[in-house]
Amino acid sequence: MKILLAIDGSECSLSGVHYLIKHRGMFGADPTLTLVYVDTPLVERAQTVLGTLGVQQAHEANARMAFLQATQLLENAEIPHETVMKVGEAGPRIARYATDEGYDLVVIGSHGHGALAGLVLGSVVTKVLAVSTVAVLVTR
Repeated sequence: MKILLAIDGSECSLSGVHYLIKHRGMFGADPTLTLVYVDTPLVERAQTVLGTLGVQQAHEANARMAFLQATQLLENAEIPHETVMKVGEAGPRIARYATDEGYDLVVIGSHGHGALAGLVLGSVVTKVLAVSTVAVLVTR
């Protein structure tokens, strides 16, 4: 099974890591696990000031911080994984990447704000669920 685990560095996104560790047997003998972090694009002014290399370095630094705890937990559990960093609007970008790369499952943690807050705040989980053609497992 090919699993894409959405990470943003929050405790909520770590719930997906904990779930996969606890239930690793549910996903077959040798699942392929990729952690994905989607960084928000920098405003145009910042891009101009930083330049192409500076922008790339800023996104990579954000990704390293987002992946830190998740990769430590997975390494401690001896679960092999890869990491991928993308830039864009998180929900649609995660769903598109999962489809384009042939993933079987997207795992994503929910902040648990509820339906009304999700509508107002534009929840990433809501957006992934709305556009994903891949099965989505939401954890808390």
